[in-house]
Amino acid sequence: MGISQPKFWAEQVAERAIEEAKRRGFGVVTCRSGQTPSGAKHIGNFNDNIRSYFVARFVEKLGYKARHVQTHDDMDPLRKVPTRVVDLDGKWHELSEEELRRLSSYVGFPLVSVPDPFGCCDSWATHFERVWEEGCEMAGIRKTEYYRNVDLYKKGKFDEFIERVFRRIEIVRDILMKYKSTKTPEYYPFWVICENCGRLTGKVYEVDLDSRTVYYRCTSRALAGKYTIPSCDHRGSVGWGGGSGKLDWQLEWPSQMVMFQTVVEPFGKDHYVGSWPICREVLPKVFGYQPILTFVYEFFLVDGKKMSTRHGNVYIMHDMLSIMEPEVFCYLYTKRPTRQRDISLTQLSLVDEFDRVERIYFGLERAKNEREEREMRTRYELSWCDREIPRNKPFRLPYSIAALLAQLVKDPEKEVEKAVHLLRRIGYLRGELDDNSRKSLVMRLRLAKEWIKRFAPPEMKFEVLKEVPREISSKLTEHQRAALREVAQILEQREFSVEELHAELYNIAKKYGLSSPEFFSSAYLILLGKDHGPRLAPFLLALDREFVIKRFRLEG
Repeated sequence: MGISQPKFWAEQVAERAIEEAKRRGFGVVTCRSGQTPSGAKHIGNFNDNIRSYFVARFVEKLGYKARHVQTHDDMDPLRKVPTRVVDLDGKWHELSEEELRRLSSYVGFPLVSVPDPFGCCDSWATHFERVWEEGCEMAGIRKTEYYRNVDLYKKGKFDEFIERVFRRIEIVRDILMKYKSTKTPEYYPFWVICENCGRLTGKVYEVDLDSRTVYYRCTSRALAGKYTIPSCDHRGSVGWGGGSGKLDWQLEWPSQMVMFQTVVEPFGKDHYVGSWPICREVLPKVFGYQPILTFVYEFFLVDGKKMSTRHGNVYIMHDMLSIMEPEVFCYLYTKRPTRQRDISLTQLSLVDEFDRVERIYFGLERAKNEREEREMRTRYELSWCDREIPRNKPFRLPYSIAALLAQLVKDPEKEVEKAVHLLRRIGYLRGELDDNSRKSLVMRLRLAKEWIKRFAPPEMKFEVLKEVPREISSKLTEHQRAALREVAQILEQREFSVEELHAELYNIAKKYGLSSPEFFSSAYLILLGKDHGPRLAPFLLALDREFVIKRFRLEG
């Protein structure tokens, strides 16, 4: 009997979710996530959506009905106006001082009442909800049910939960004070939109259960311990339904879980130690709903740093999809959620990793063992989300070569024949490319061109000198000059593959007593005007042969 292999993480969660749904008498497993449209949501926030989506897909694969739900928490107050915002195309823009002042006057307003910074949507919330949903669509997630909290409040979907909170307020307060030192025995976890100033600052001090009315006073409040919302001191009374206010997050979150009959939901480790302990008690004690299944994911780092506006390294889905294919981007999230991931945008090893997985999937490369092959196949299929998995392996130009060619081909769409010619010249391509392969080639060249522009390290970027300035040629030693001339000589004699030329370059350097850095830097200097550049062998083969021969002879 063979040793049983551990199952894929999403399959394990899906199996538990199915059992939980059956225990609760649910005919469908609802996998839920949520996000607040406070601005452009970064790729770390995407963990909520895509990981719950993966579980939903596995539930279906195991023969049970699944539902993938996401809520937009757009009744939350605006805490702070970010200095950078994205338009509907996912392009970043710096707000002017005047725009920052104007929008900052809306701090404390529900996000649905804050103007769109671009004026293209009816509110700040709608704008960033559209950016988010479009990003999910571009990534391939197309079977999600989206709900806006503002609609749920206005339609009365939260009313029964608000009433339960008020009727069991002593239990609620005990739970809140157990975890939050700032809460008092008089606290009501419901904030009214002030009828005078429009901010979410109406602090409730009395509730009339019979008339379903709350009495409030507009009171300055602090959010997350660092954002202070001003008040106007207005006093008033309103019915608690119809979107007149909202529950605190610690009560709103479990309300959503019950509302959608949620079975499983992922969240980051910040919620695990922050809001989840409260939610876990509120569910059974206030709403009579047993705590749901959860799984926690670790945060992402980008080039070793946590994403933050201070570091200038906040990236949204549109950013990532401008430099890599959707399936490559989504592949990142198939990895185990409990391990912190460091994404390097200067190296993009993720693309090379995905390309290897794809070769394993189509039987063109062997996995290390049976377990790895099974996991790679699972992760590859998940990476395509709701897009069709190709029947045959797509043409994938190695990203390093794509980055090289992208700087020699100005317009990949218009100059695809030039790109094909260059690939043949460096020996990477021998046969013909069908239409689909050409489309794949053009896409990767286009993505690599954007990567070069935005993220590539200096050694990957180049611009070939039209002529060698005297101050550069004068730096070369006689041995360097002789070695370069011999390279010109061998290129004149015959054709080379990348591997053959690579070996010859090292042999020539050794012949003239040059270290590899001494020789390669001399070649880069006369070609690019700097002592570093892309891999030399494929670079030389991609350039015009006569140009290289003439340049290495130091004739111009």
